[in-house]
Amino acid sequence: MVLAAIFLQVAASPASPAAEAVARKQVCPADRPDEAAALVTARICGGDVQIAAQTNEYDQGWAQPNGIVRWEHHYRPIRVERNGAWIPVDTALAARPDGTVQPMATAVGLVFSGGGAGPLVSLSEAGTTLKLGSPLGSMPKPVLAGDTATYPEVLPGVDLQLTADADGYAQVLVVKTRQAAANPKLAKLAFPVTSSGLTVSTDSAGNLRAADSKGNVRLAGNAPEMWDASVPGATRAKATAPEAAEPMGLIKRLAASASKTQITVTPIQSMLTDPNTVYPVYIDPGATATRSDWAKVSSANPTTSYWNPTGSAQVGGTPVSSNRYRSFFNLNLGATPVPGKYVNDADFHITQNYSQYCESHPVELRATGLATSSVTWNSQPAWNTPQGQVTSLAGCDSAHPGGPIEFDVTAHVRAAASDAWTNLTYGLWSPDEDGLHSYKEFSNNPYVTISYTGYAVVTSKGTLPAAVCATGSSRPYVNTSTPTLRVRVGDPEGYTVRPEIEWDTVAGVKIGSAQPQPANASGSLFGTVVPAGAFSNGTSYSWKARGFDGTVWGPWSSACEFTVDTTIPAAAPTVASTTYPAGQWAGGANTTGTFTFGAAGVTDAAAYDYGLDTTPPTNSISPSALGGTASVSITPTTDGAHILYVRSRDRAGNVSPTTQYAFSVGSAAVTSPKPGDTTAADLALTASAKPAATGVTYQWRRGDADTWVTIPASDVTQAAGGGAVTCPWPAAVAASRS
Repeated sequence: MVLAAIFLQVAASPASPAAEAVARKQVCPADRPDEAAALVTARICGGDVQIAAQTNEYDQGWAQPNGIVRWEHHYRPIRVERNGAWIPVDTALAARPDGTVQPMATAVGLVFSGGGAGPLVSLSEAGTTLKLGSPLGSMPKPVLAGDTATYPEVLPGVDLQLTADADGYAQVLVVKTRQAAANPKLAKLAFPVTSSGLTVSTDSAGNLRAADSKGNVRLAGNAPEMWDASVPGATRAKATAPEAAEPMGLIKRLAASASKTQITVTPIQSMLTDPNTVYPVYIDPGATATRSDWAKVSSANPTTSYWNPTGSAQVGGTPVSSNRYRSFFNLNLGATPVPGKYVNDADFHITQNYSQYCESHPVELRATGLATSSVTWNSQPAWNTPQGQVTSLAGCDSAHPGGPIEFDVTAHVRAAASDAWTNLTYGLWSPDEDGLHSYKEFSNNPYVTISYTGYAVVTSKGTLPAAVCATGSSRPYVNTSTPTLRVRVGDPEGYTVRPEIEWDTVAGVKIGSAQPQPANASGSLFGTVVPAGAFSNGTSYSWKARGFDGTVWGPWSSACEFTVDTTIPAAAPTVASTTYPAGQWAGGANTTGTFTFGAAGVTDAAAYDYGLDTTPPTNSISPSALGGTASVSITPTTDGAHILYVRSRDRAGNVSPTTQYAFSVGSAAVTSPKPGDTTAADLALTASAKPAATGVTYQWRRGDADTWVTIPASDVTQAAGGGAVTCPWPAAVAASRS
């Protein structure tokens, strides 16, 4: 008879084909720090380059010369980091100098007893520690064989085995004879417990949990079980898989309880004494570290949670207890580099180690809801879309050894990446499970391979005439029905790109599109002119764009909207100033005046352009509301006549006729020569003044610091007729006052 207490187990897997391909690429560096650097390097060197940032206990990624990343995820650890380097998981046991036993490289801290009265098992994870003692007292020195330590004859006819795993261990008591089973020490098994940072408990179904101070479950285990060695209807094949063969005999769930100081398991005495029981018999108070994310369910124990168990992933129906099994595997997709990428290919790989019958019964992979630590046969996640079926005889006899099978999950993973799903869960079951001849065992560490590439993306959008990208009430106006739509397109892998630009109604109905050619370097600017007749005056439109990298179209950009307005404002704006009234002399040089502009009935006037003695005007001011007034302060710097040019501008940029607001500054001013004029010949002297002026006197000086000197009258002649100027100054002015 065998009493088995399973606590944790994982299997090493062979190096992936992609990893071997990387090793063969001599011209390329082994890795680069991140995805972008690895992609550039792979394109240059022509081989696969590992992405260092994607390497962890579960994952690896390789950049390929074609710009595609191949990413691989195992559901349980396959490597561990030691002294800054990654090494494969190695569960082979070796004695330590202090006499205890430890595996070579595992994802959790694990130490087995080397014999004597110390802890049987010490397990550390994320700063917490759990130590379990022997339920049978002092232990003999173990015999080591690979990943298993056997403590012989812990009771007469009883062995105890501990098996190391990647993230835990399995414990098995082997009661070899019926006489050994009668030992009263097997009536109740009490495992002493000491812990640091953990609280051990059982739920209503007897499932074990060890949680840290924040309530995070660090260790978990299914309710203890007990089974015998009978295998009705089939001969059990010799297992060649990394995991031990699963129990195939009569299975019973055991009562269990937990306290701060011990875990107690009570074997079923009636099963031990039943003459039909086939020895050995197994008892399993299982517990595993929750670093992994898989589960299985059993119809024979419908309320038992098999969360991260150490054994095989069981699937299908068996005549033993009319039991049916299903297995689930979770992937936290949100923590991977896949969301937002285009998935070229995705496959789910798993090894079929054993088949109870050499009969053609398929297994099917389905997308399911998230499997949690509380999943049981009676509480399964939703079974969703099928991902395919595989029929394999692998592991049914020596002529059909265990081997890998795979499922194409490209469409499903592509949808998950596109929609940025948080979790991706697959369930494995047999459609023939009710026939009870479809039982199979699979590796509990399958893996997915996902090949992806980044999308070409639109990095900026704009129009000619220029308009901001906005929607709804914030949408801008454009003053043409044939605007140019422009986009800049980039590709994360640096490949050539081109866009598709689409224009729609604001309701999203497509009107037209264009694909500017040819493709150009990543980051290039592309544009297209909306053809005449597509847009109408007074109507709002939407447009968007997407990029193409030669492989796949990227996602559509967010939309921009605008309203076409080609109507020219009909009326020139009004201008008024109390400081400088129109057509009058007032104020003086360097005296600021206020000028108020009005829309003259143009209801959508959004701005006024103005310029003093400058046309077209170059300054602008906006009213507080469309069609409203706006006031500006202007300081003429010279006396004399001035013209203020003003026009209104609507939201689309259409401009009105220009108002010329004429006014004069001061009381008089020289109009010729103008400041800055130079001449070596005669020049005209002209001036303007208020209407009341009757004469003019001209003076000159060399510079600002000099005194003004009256120009000799003998040096001046009348402009009309050339006669001499009557002295003394001032000379009489004509009706034009000049």
